[in-house]
Amino acid sequence: MDTKTRRKAAAANADSVTEEMAQTGAASTRDRGRPGKKRNCAADSIDIVAVNVKDDPDANAAEPKERKKGKAAQSKASTSGNSSGLASASAPVESGRPKRALKNVAPIKVESDEDEEDVQPPKKLRKLAKNADSDKPEEPKRKKAAAKKPKEESLVEEAPEPAALMTKKEIVMKGKVPVDELCPQADSFHVLCEGDVVWDVTLNQTAIDTNNNKFYIIQLLEHDERKAYSVYTRWGRVGALGQKNTEECGGSIETAKKQFQSKFKGKTNNDWNEREHFEKVPGKYDMVMRDFEATADDEPDAVAPRPSEPIKIPESKLSKPVQSLMSTIFNIRMMEQQVMEMNYDARKAPLGKLTTSQVKLGYATLKKIAALLEATPAISPGSREFTEASNEYYTRIPHSFGMRRPMIINTPGLLKRELELLETLGDIEVAMRVLNDKAVFDENPVDRHYNTLRMDIQPIEHTGERFKLIEQYLSMTHGPTHSEYTLELLDAFQLAKDADFKADIGNRMLLWHGSRLSNFVGILSQGLRIAPPEAPSTGYMFGKGIYFADVSTKSANYCFAQSSDSIGMMLLCEVALGQPNELFDANYDADKLPPGTYCTKGVGMYAPDISTHTTLEDGVKIPVGKCVNVSGKLARGATLQYNEYIVYNVNQVRLRYLVKVKFNYKRSSRY
Repeated sequence: MDTKTRRKAAAANADSVTEEMAQTGAASTRDRGRPGKKRNCAADSIDIVAVNVKDDPDANAAEPKERKKGKAAQSKASTSGNSSGLASASAPVESGRPKRALKNVAPIKVESDEDEEDVQPPKKLRKLAKNADSDKPEEPKRKKAAAKKPKEESLVEEAPEPAALMTKKEIVMKGKVPVDELCPQADSFHVLCEGDVVWDVTLNQTAIDTNNNKFYIIQLLEHDERKAYSVYTRWGRVGALGQKNTEECGGSIETAKKQFQSKFKGKTNNDWNEREHFEKVPGKYDMVMRDFEATADDEPDAVAPRPSEPIKIPESKLSKPVQSLMSTIFNIRMMEQQVMEMNYDARKAPLGKLTTSQVKLGYATLKKIAALLEATPAISPGSREFTEASNEYYTRIPHSFGMRRPMIINTPGLLKRELELLETLGDIEVAMRVLNDKAVFDENPVDRHYNTLRMDIQPIEHTGERFKLIEQYLSMTHGPTHSEYTLELLDAFQLAKDADFKADIGNRMLLWHGSRLSNFVGILSQGLRIAPPEAPSTGYMFGKGIYFADVSTKSANYCFAQSSDSIGMMLLCEVALGQPNELFDANYDADKLPPGTYCTKGVGMYAPDISTHTTLEDGVKIPVGKCVNVSGKLARGATLQYNEYIVYNVNQVRLRYLVKVKFNYKRSSRY
């Protein structure tokens, strides 16, 4: 074969590398390495990340498509691989001498700006979560750290691991939105903003049947100092870094706008100028609504201009325990980590940027799923309706599942988990508003955060009687079925906030309420709230209300602590129960209380020994006591392990104490 023929063959082989493979098999959260080398193609400059197919035995099952012709096929690439199953796409073949192609690589086709995912994942990766313990919330599966692999030879460098990027990458913040962190022009360009029009969009699409869960980012960039424009795009599987492309548009802003609008139209079948009336088109991307009413202070990692003289930050006026508490609950990294454990993709929809309307759309879709659950068995959990509704939800609320097939939301437990995610996003949105306030240099940041809560928080002395009573209530009401950990009281705080409280209802009890750390800024600043009207009742065991327990570990399970993050927060609330409506099994319509009742009590088989209950000086009862089995006194068919108390009016709740606890997990624990 002569040199000319060999070059033609190499070019043809290069056109067989698909972007689809890069999305379905692109670097997942397990992949490691550095950003791919920039390809110097005249109009299209595409970076292609390494593809790890070793962990996906079905990755090569799909036959490659026929080679497409035209502009999209003009970008040349070569493939590389090795015995370990690592495949990657190299820089284009240069004139003179083609790059050496490695053996044993499945044919892959690359098109300049296409993003379909054709490769089917292994079926064994799809698992449905099961709630084994009826009294415990469904918990996210803990990810095991991937073992290190030896470095492989490759014609391109692998993309960095997203988690590592999150902790190390500085965001270059100029204007209302940062340039994408992987954009090679980030240092010298900014996203074009014209008044309220921000030329930046994130698109999302999920199709469970074909294991598609992908994003598409488009940004119109303007040079910081001269008249030069480009359109930057990045696309790939949610949770992976994907591929990126920069199209230079010279000094013509109109050319850049037309290119941006064309891409938006092609991906969504909507006009950019009509995006305020965006309508999701089947088979096309959805637009993730983001809040751009922001400044450089909004981004925690933003590179802000440094003052000419050092600024002296005043000493905090708060006690050390309260300072520590503020640092804990206002920790952005903690918030990101907790929503990521719930599979939320905080990189494609950063915390505080997802609009209220987008969250409401998420609730609306969950309401559809709730209606399907209520229609079972007429509609089976494996029906097409559940798949389509789950696709719609994941498209609206971006989730990262790695290479796993997105989970079909077809059980009450899975529905409840997503409801908890949306509630958490709502609480985090409150925290982000506080964090995004412009700094006041004559006030310590910790004090500023504290003041935004509008609540008096005082530490309780460890040697005092109140601390000992709380410690006793915590330890004595440990549920006998919650044997995987013990709870240690680290700190306790007395809370006081002006609020309308209906104490006259009577039957006031001090009860536990547990929640994720990420929720406490919202809780302390706005109080405990009831799920919004958009949320379905299905998924809430006794309807939409505020839930409490008289067993400490029943509430502690909702902290979702683990051995590596063993600190949790719980509330002790004064709850005006009045006459309860006692139920022995779940009832999604329990909020429709019978006349004369003010709350629901889900009666459990274990309860604190009534003989050791105590009462505070103001008449509030504390059900402190060892948990005893009372199932013999219950009606036949009772299914609850522990008591639950649910009120449907926020004015029946007063926050009294905040407790900081440590979960001491036993060695045999699954945590």
